[in-house]
Amino acid sequence: MFHDDIQDAQVNQTFVDAQGDFIALINNSASASINGVEFDTTVVPISDVQVTGSWTLYQGAIRQFSSCWAMAAAAPRPELGSGEPFPFTPLNRFSLEVRYFLPVPETWGDMSVSGTEYYSTHTILAVAPDPFGQQSAYHQLDLHFDWNQIGGRPVDASLFAT
Repeated sequence: MFHDDIQDAQVNQTFVDAQGDFIALINNSASASINGVEFDTTVVPISDVQVTGSWTLYQGAIRQFSSCWAMAAAAPRPELGSGEPFPFTPLNRFSLEVRYFLPVPETWGDMSVSGTEYYSTHTILAVAPDPFGQQSAYHQLDLHFDWNQIGGRPVDASLFAT
């Protein structure tokens, strides 16, 4: 479990001014709280197979926000109070990795292949009212071939695809 109190956090503020120009600002203008829980585990169900999983639950909220909307005096001022979601804290993140250690002679080094599936729920990227400041939920699959201590030497190599 974790709890973070953040002061002077950098936040993105984006808006369209009275002339129709898009303005993006990054300001040290927020305080926030982030609470969460994280769980990681590794299981070896059979020899040479390792399964690793993780899950994180975030609850991030802005406590106080100082806006820089004075630069666009004609633009409507958004009402941003406490409780707005804090950017870059998706509600849930999951990962699951399965790794197989290849049965090669010990003199060759250690070889393994693995696949990792990641999932994240949607993520707020900027402080409201940015209609484009949200990343959709996504899945990502990573595949790896790792060869460590090649020929008993301190040399490693990896091949991967995302």
